[in-house]
Amino acid sequence: MFLDEIGEIDATTQGQVLRFLGERTFERLGANKTLTADVRLVTATNKDLAEMVQAGTFREDLYFRLKVAKSNCRRWRERKPDIPLLALSFLREFATENGKPVADFTGKPSRR
Repeated sequence: MFLDEIGEIDATTQGQVLRFLGERTFERLGANKTLTADVRLVTATNKDLAEMVQAGTFREDLYFRLKVAKSNCRRWRERKPDIPLLALSFLREFATENGKPVADFTGKPSRR
């Protein structure tokens, strides 16, 4: 399961996520039946959760449960040379999937 912007959730939701991580149980909104789920959780945020813990706006126990494996991705503005390579890769992939001749962004057919 992917939770985007985990740093934006309120204290109540943080508690619910922590409970889910510990017990693997949850209730659907408006329901009174407890369900279980076996999932892997991946989260993302553009906030510094460690700073939020220090400021008291993010639960420390949830922070440590989420911090099992951390990966920092550079921003696209720091990876400008990668953008044309990725764009060409996607162009080739989608052209192949749709049975179209593969071309680069100049319109010239590619040798691949």
